[in-house]
Amino acid sequence: MPWKLFYPLNEADSAIVPDTTQDLGTAGKHLTLVKDATNMVFMSNGQGRGLNWAAAPLTTAARAGATLGSTLAAELNGVTQGTFIFKRSALTSDDWSTVFRLGAQTAPRAMEYELSAIGLHMFRFQECAFPFYNSTDYTAVVINSTAVDIADRVKIRGWNGSLAAITPDGGYGAITFPQNTALTGLVDTSDIVIGNRANQSVNATGAIKCVGWHTAALTDAELTTAFTALDTTDDAAPNLTPVLTLTAPLTLDQVVATSLRANVTTSVNATVDYVVGAAASAQPSEPTFDASTIGGSSTAFTPFQTTIPALTPGASIRVHVRVTDGTTTLYDYEDVTLPAVSNVILSVNGGTPIRYDQTSFDITWDTAPGSLSAVTLNGVAQGAHTSINATTTRVARTSANWPATRYNTNIPLVTGAASGTTSMIPATGYSVRRLGAGFVENPPQTLDSNGNAVPGDEEVINTQGGAVSMDDLGRLTFNAGFNGLVEWAIVDQADGAHSAFAFYPYSAGADILPTVPTFPANVTGANPGQAVRFSYVLAGVTPATDIPVVAAGFLQVSTTDGSGYGPSITRQLGQTIYCEIIAGAFGEVRTGNVSMNGVTAVAPLSVTTRAANAPAITSPISGPASVTVGAPANFTAGLTGMAAIQWRVNGVNHPGANAIPFVYTPPAVGTYSIDYVATGPEGGTVTGTAVSLSVIAVANRVLLPELRSRVTNLLRGGEQNVACYVVSDNRAQVLIPATTINLASSGTTPLVNNLLGVIGTWVRVGFPESDGTAVEVRLQVEA
Repeated sequence: MPWKLFYPLNEADSAIVPDTTQDLGTAGKHLTLVKDATNMVFMSNGQGRGLNWAAAPLTTAARAGATLGSTLAAELNGVTQGTFIFKRSALTSDDWSTVFRLGAQTAPRAMEYELSAIGLHMFRFQECAFPFYNSTDYTAVVINSTAVDIADRVKIRGWNGSLAAITPDGGYGAITFPQNTALTGLVDTSDIVIGNRANQSVNATGAIKCVGWHTAALTDAELTTAFTALDTTDDAAPNLTPVLTLTAPLTLDQVVATSLRANVTTSVNATVDYVVGAAASAQPSEPTFDASTIGGSSTAFTPFQTTIPALTPGASIRVHVRVTDGTTTLYDYEDVTLPAVSNVILSVNGGTPIRYDQTSFDITWDTAPGSLSAVTLNGVAQGAHTSINATTTRVARTSANWPATRYNTNIPLVTGAASGTTSMIPATGYSVRRLGAGFVENPPQTLDSNGNAVPGDEEVINTQGGAVSMDDLGRLTFNAGFNGLVEWAIVDQADGAHSAFAFYPYSAGADILPTVPTFPANVTGANPGQAVRFSYVLAGVTPATDIPVVAAGFLQVSTTDGSGYGPSITRQLGQTIYCEIIAGAFGEVRTGNVSMNGVTAVAPLSVTTRAANAPAITSPISGPASVTVGAPANFTAGLTGMAAIQWRVNGVNHPGANAIPFVYTPPAVGTYSIDYVATGPEGGTVTGTAVSLSVIAVANRVLLPELRSRVTNLLRGGEQNVACYVVSDNRAQVLIPATTINLASSGTTPLVNNLLGVIGTWVRVGFPESDGTAVEVRLQVEA
């Protein structure tokens, strides 16, 4: 699977501007430039290598081109799959501009790539057009017109450090791309063109870096490898076999007095080993790398990050790395000077806020902290330090050490000369709301011991496992049945004081929860787009109370039967809720449910669309069991309800084999498996049971002995047009159903036929008698 064409447009390496571009494809077709001071030119290195339209007039044919020649034309005609790869640099256009063309410049165009002013790109394959928007400098269009699903016949990929799927404008459903579409009409004088053509709107600005056509429909993994190679250089056709490279070199970050983080990215999975040496130290030996305990296994194209600990503060060091995949080994290094011991706080509580009920929190230091002073949070003294390890201390605290702050607000932590920041969050199971404008404490001073609670204060509430919630006006909502004590406290915005928690009894009223709805049975065998509808009456709620009904999944709800369906409605006691799920594509399962004040149906409704109807096989594949090389073999089959058929040889689609009968001329001696995939009008498929075709170099023979008549016991030598048949040795297969042979007057008679099968196998030759019986002779096939 080679690159049939690959043009690396990098001829500006020197001050000499060549008249032709190189070609790294197998065809070796160099392109001649149509250029002058304002037309197609190569950009200099300072502008970035590539082929450039510069400021060619609108109607100027600024291009590089050649003719195909008879060999390449023959190789491209009939092609049903391949991959077009394109790399650009700052390439834009004010109108439609052609990037690449194969064949005629008017319909039917064999292959063409265009771009326009609005970022819209267009790729044509045998006049089938695929428009798409693309902002990346890399594009691949993968063609496999033999695929049954149209979404698999054209795939567009972009690259911006990782592979990204690009959907044709309007989606696959808007594209017409008949199955088994092939390049046709290319002759020796057909064009290969990179750049614009005469009278085609405008010439673009920017550079084309490389253009290529590969003979295979490349996989995403192969495209990733190709694009990664093109990221490194566009001077050569990318190898699709992954090779170990450092897609991102060694870098060092998170450098503190005693540790740092090393980062490296590899193109394939690899083993990474680190060795720390003195400044300007030479590359370590292989045994030194082998003995390293720092490193691990990297994943292709994923940053691999390793913390290197136990370093000496203030030292200048060199970090060496060895990367190997078992075949290729790469080395790199990076120098760094570590900061001196500084007693810097790296994190408080692991970087997360401190909970109200947390009894201690940890401080992480860049080095061993030495002697420590008392800790204050927002000026409020906390407990003493306890050493956890060389760089971690633990500080005791209780809710009584509240640091005079509102929740979720950064506050200072101070201990001696070191400082940091943190914030506070409610205890587990509690939530906090900051009271907004419009809040009125009623009756006064029932919540806040320091005076009336006012907007800006915070109200903390025990959510009782999600049963209780609160809005910014301090109003409670009970989302499920709840009876008990409501627990809350107030944080004063003026001084940050946190009140003690108060408890207020609450008893749930009756009939506040909707009755759990019961859905109908799951639906199977629905037609695509069929509307499955049902309804139920809202019950179990307080009269004259609006209840929100929210749909989930593929279900929608309405207040009206048969129309107005959407994601949510509001209903009251005794009112009907209408529900609908629209069946999806063939074989798709869609489910849905509703939620009413937290109450949902026990079992959501499922709607399964029936499978697409497939053709029915009325008769199996029939055809010869054996032919000689170069002889055609006809295969037939019986089907009803068929819209299309694709015959396959050894499991591979045979180009152009889309009708019954299928005539196949085997190219070489061997055994071939013949089957088909038939598609119905709805897209359902059925695969015919494969038959075997034995292909031999020449017709083989068996030697018939002298025969005697069972009636007269006389030799039958010299008889003409004697009826016979040939079956396999086990009589399970009829090799030659009926034929005639002229018997030799004496001695053996050769029976030569290409249906006899493989040399050395045994067959039975039968001679029917007038009484309905037959005489059979067991013989071995020979050349």
